[in-house]
Amino acid sequence: MQMLYNEYEPEQNPFNLLVADITHKCNMECSNCYIPNRFVPDMDVEQLYNFLKKLPRRTIIRLIGAEPTMRKDLCDIIRNVKKNGHNVSLTTNGLKLSSPKYVANLKDAGLRMVLISMNGADRPEAYTVLDGKPQYCKQKLRALKNCMNMNMIINTGTIIAKNVNEDSLQ
Repeated sequence: MQMLYNEYEPEQNPFNLLVADITHKCNMECSNCYIPNRFVPDMDVEQLYNFLKKLPRRTIIRLIGAEPTMRKDLCDIIRNVKKNGHNVSLTTNGLKLSSPKYVANLKDAGLRMVLISMNGADRPEAYTVLDGKPQYCKQKLRALKNCMNMNMIINTGTIIAKNVNEDSLQ
């Protein structure tokens, strides 16, 4: 089976959503992590900003990484994405969003959309298996509440594991 790939210059971007992998640093060690190397340098934000300036129309820029909230300049990145005329979405494990002040800072920077990884749904024992620590459950539930209190658009991602949290679907 032949795979066809198209490459586009930023000025010809046909997509309404682009992903920017801004860091490989993380504050968790999940058993299912897809990022084997935590020592890759962070994305050069000036290159990102130059790229964003070339896009022909408003695009959603999804900030991801191992964990994008590990970037000390995340609020600046969000502000610059907005300044360049784009919308921004954050995909996060949610731990830092358990702080209402941190969520308020992200919102003040221009963040309106967030996807929080809720691997154990609302069950501490599932977080023990999937993410290593049961206390992540309370932190992630606080993060959800904080984002709701800020009227953010919220999506969640949950890994369903047999004999761990499959009953979360009920």
